[in-house]
This record gives sequence, C-alpha cells and structure tokens, in this order.
Amino acid sequence: MAIVTTSLFGDLYFIPAPGAVTANERLEWLTDLEESFGGDESPLESRPVARQRLGYDLPALADGVIQRAANALVGGLASLWAVPVWPEIQTIGAHAGGFNNISIDTTVVDLREDSLALLWGNPDNWQIVEISAVAADSITFTPVSAAYSNLKIIPVRVGRMIGSRKRPAKHQHIVVRAQWEVDDVENIATTVPTQFLGNDFYTDRVVLPSAMPEHTLERDLQVADFNLGPTNFYSAWDHNKKTIPQHRMMHSLAEVRAFRSWLYRRAGRYRPYWEPSWEHDLRLNDSGSLTTTITVYPDDYEDQAEIRTHIAIEAGGVWYPRTITTVTPVDADHLDLTLDTSLGGIDASTVTRISYLGLKRLDSDAIELDWLGAGNCQCDLKIKEIQP
Repeated sequence: MAIVTTSLFGDLYFIPAPGAVTANERLEWLTDLEESFGGDESPLESRPVARQRLGYDLPALADGVIQRAANALVGGLASLWAVPVWPEIQTIGAHAGGFNNISIDTTVVDLREDSLALLWGNPDNWQIVEISAVAADSITFTPVSAAYSNLKIIPVRVGRMIGSRKRPAKHQHIVVRAQWEVDDVENIATTVPTQFLGNDFYTDRVVLPSAMPEHTLERDLQVADFNLGPTNFYSAWDHNKKTIPQHRMMHSLAEVRAFRSWLYRRAGRYRPYWEPSWEHDLRLNDSGSLTTTITVYPDDYEDQAEIRTHIAIEAGGVWYPRTITTVTPVDADHLDLTLDTSLGGIDASTVTRISYLGLKRLDSDAIELDWLGAGNCQCDLKIKEIQP
C-alpha cells in the first residue's frame, strides 16, 4: 500500500519498511540580531515555531515492498507523506487484536492528540492510526483488529520529501535515501528556569566541550586608512566574544527529550542564558560568614574588573549568581569584592569554587541531531559567549 487514507490529513504516501538505525534530524529557527555600536545584541524572534527535517535510509527492502517503494516515489515526490520517526520507536511486545488503547510512555516521544502513530509488526502487518487521546502512560486511537507478535509503536509526522531522491538501479540492494520537511511540527512549551538579570541561569552542564575544542575569540576592529601614511585602529565593542564547540551525547529517549526542551527554550540564537565557566577563576581568601563582601586573592583581577563583573559562587552544592559592584584592594594577598546581593551568611568553608559567569547563546539557528540507534543520539553545536 503506497497510499494511506486518514481523516486528519487526507491521503498520505507511505513506504511500509523500517528505517535504518541511524537518522538525522534538523531543527531550525529564525532570529534577527541587531548589534549595537558597543557589541550588545538585541534578538528578534522571526519564527517562533521551529522547522523540522527528518532524514534516513530505507535499506534492504524485501521483494514486493521494493515495487511499492518505486511506485510511491514516482507519484509522491511533491505530495504529503506519513513519516515515521523511527528513532523514537518503542517496543510493546505481543498484543492480541481488537484494541484501541495501549500503555506507552508518551513523555519521552512526540505523541499528540490529532496526530498519527504507526503500529508496526512487519512489512505485512502494520497500521497507521489516528490518536484521539493522550495520557502520560497511554494513547487512545483508531480501533485495530489485527494481532501482533511483537508490536512496536512509532510516532508519525506529516511532511513532504525535499530535494531529489536517490536509489540504486539494482533493486535487490535497494536503499531509498529520503529527507522530509515536516508539516505538523511540535511546539514544545518550555518552563522558565531560575533567572539572573532577566535571563535564564543554568547550573547543570547541558552541553560539554568537544573532544578537542578550539575556542575562537572575536573583537571588532575598525581600520581608518586613507592611504596617506598614518593608520588608526579602534574597536567599538566593549568586550570580546568567544565561540566554543560543544557536544552532547544522549543515551535514552528521556535524555533526548530533555535536551530538545532545552533547545526549544533557546529558540536558536534568540534566547541567551547565563552559565558558569565551571573553573576556579577566583580564589577565596576569606573565612567565617559571607554576606555582601568577599575577599579573594588578587591574581591581577583588577586588570579585568571592569569587564568581569558577573560571578557564580558554589557553596554546599548551591550556586549563587552575583554582580560585583565594587573592587577594593587591601594588600598583596587580599582583594575585597562587594556584591550586589548578600550571600545570606554562608560559611566560607563551604565554598568550593568561584567561577566567572558568561551570557551565552547558540551560535546558529539550525541544530542537527544525529540518531545512532537504540535511543542514542548526539549533537555537535557551537555556543557563543556574548557578554562576560
């Protein structure tokens, strides 16, 4: 069957074959960034809902399915398709026929009311159903009469094939390589985390440095050269900007779901966030109860005091984001820092590190997720620090 008829979306093309273990997913937002003379950014969210692309191979198709696939590709290149999200597959096991409800964890995959799901046994025993109700641990859908010896459930998106499709001429080793632009994109409602100076503040490392990270430092440099001999240089930016390659490896659908929510909260380059450097940037030289002033070793901090005014203090497993308002030299080993908000009397002995805070954002509106199979997924991305 190359065409599936639904009441929600009409006729949809579909190839009844399981996708390859590996797959690629692309999420893309659209942000307009206005940059001030001093380098500060004002983002404008031009596309509040991400665009989504899914791409995977349909390898080693069995005879019979091969012919269906060929016919579907001939007629369906410009049409709507039922696109199973094979990386989000969940196995149910044996199931008797005659049912319209099944227990499944819906919190880790994209199963929604008025959307589709694929009930899969094999290329000859499957059905695309319309979901009418979703709970955290179950879905209700179109009645199913067939029984399954090893039932699997896969979310189904609706989309169109993009670009040209390639398939080998020798059908006994056919691989259909396809990419779809999704129409019914999920819009994840994200929660607002802890705030600092009007932006999100995270104390869990969502992404980690790549294996061999190469940081890129940027600084606006203007050159005034009228070919008369002297040349003048100046920078309008108040501070450097730094780009850091990052990596995230996920080992379950739950981890992928949490990371996806974080990405939707970022909305591409639109929403920045504060994050500690995770380094021991300032060395505490204090004791007793800490309130609005802390004493640190100087370590030439005064040279950068006008730029590095935001810090995070970790004490007793809690992070305290603060702004340094005044720097007062005491002697060669003591530098007093006055904070905008009291630390509430925490004991200096509980402080494990003092890190600089950086205001960061994604460096791109487009993010790619590489699915590796068995719920494993990885993402390489770049983070830009736009304000120290």
